[in-house]
Parts: sequence; structure tokens; C-alpha cells
Amino acid sequence: MTLPLPAYLEKAKVQDRNLRFAWDDHRYEMAYTPLDKAARTRMERFSQRAILAFAVSCAEWIFYRFRPVSSPPFLDDYIEAAWAAVVDARYANYYVEPRREEWQGPDRKPLAVALMLLVDTIVRVENDDHPDIGALSLANLAAHVMTDPTPFHEWRERIVTRLERLYPLNPRDTRGEPVPREALDPDFDFRPEMAPALIGAFLKKLDYKANPFLRSPSDMRRLYFDGVPYELP
Repeated sequence: MTLPLPAYLEKAKVQDRNLRFAWDDHRYEMAYTPLDKAARTRMERFSQRAILAFAVSCAEWIFYRFRPVSSPPFLDDYIEAAWAAVVDARYANYYVEPRREEWQGPDRKPLAVALMLLVDTIVRVENDDHPDIGALSLANLAAHVMTDPTPFHEWRERIVTRLERLYPLNPRDTRGEPVPREALDPDFDFRPEMAPALIGAFLKKLDYKANPFLRSPSDMRRLYFDGVPYELP
């Protein structure tokens, strides 16, 4: 299943065949550092699953921006699996390491960097280890590669404000509840009570046989997954 493109991304009109941003393959960290301290303080106030959902959405902005220039087909599969990882990381074969020789230059390297940062964020959620670092790095990278970052900045502020309000950090449960993709759509009138139905519908549509980044039910059980894979309890 290929996830439908969010309407807010299409409306943002961020695609541009001309790459108008500074880039150095050997110093790519400059495209997303330093991290803003005030932004980190805000993000540390909401749940880790909400942080991961924000990170996945930032990666979607990046992948969509580059689609007319460079869009390997597997990126759609990876994003789908990353959203499954927001529900439970055991759904996803999320570890990828792009081959350096195949991901060079300003049309390819930012995509590889986005993948690496997304992997890092998932791992940090699993280890309870500051996923805001990867999420904010992805946000900075997204803003950097846009010809006009204004639509992204507007989306970011609205969504961070929403996640602060709806998914505050619970010190006794730092991961928090799963966050559906629709919660990251600023034009969708999302309410937390909608989450189970939205996530359940998403899981039912997943096909692990068609997506190499999704684990089979038997693999998930070997990872001590409780319940029925691809169904919300």
C-alpha cells in the first residue's frame, strides 16, 4: 500500500527541479545543525511517539520536495513502515544504511541523510534517549532544502502547538499513546479519541508481503509482540 499524499503537502507546492540550497556531501551536518534550544525545550514536553510522528512527517516533506528530481521507489515503502513504527517499532524493519556511492550530491545525499536521521529517531524512542535530537534535525534539514521554507515553517508551528496540547509527556509513560498520521495534518480536525479507529484502519491496510520494511507476524512474535499483529487491540 502506498500512503495517499497529504493534501497539505500538495498545497505547499514545495517541489522544485532546481536545487537552490547550499550543500556539501562532506559537511552535510551543517544543513541541520545547530539545534535551537527553545525548540528542544518545547519538544521535550510531549510524548516520544508524538516526537517520532513529527519526525516521520518531516521526512515526508523532504521526500516529497525531491520527488521531481530523485525519488527512489522504496522511500514510499519506508515511510509506510515508519508510520507503523510509531504504533510499535516491531512492525518495521527500520534499519537502513544507504550506500555512500549511490547517494551523492545535492539531489541524493539529503534523502540519505533524512533516512539516517529517521532511523536514529526510531532507535532513540526505543532506547528512551532524547528522540527530539533526530526530529529537530529532520525539521532543520527540511527547511534547508526547500526553495521557500515558509509553508514548512507554518506547518511546523501549527503541528508542534497541536502535539504540545494533545500529547503532553507523561513521566511514567514517556513513549505515550500511538499517534496517527492524520494528527500531523493541520487541516484535519483531529481529536485524540479518533486515534484508535484511525490507527486500526491504517494497520488493516498494511501488507507485509508487499513492503520489505514491514515484518511478518511470525517475526513480530519472535520479538515478543503481544496481541494480533496488524490489528489494534
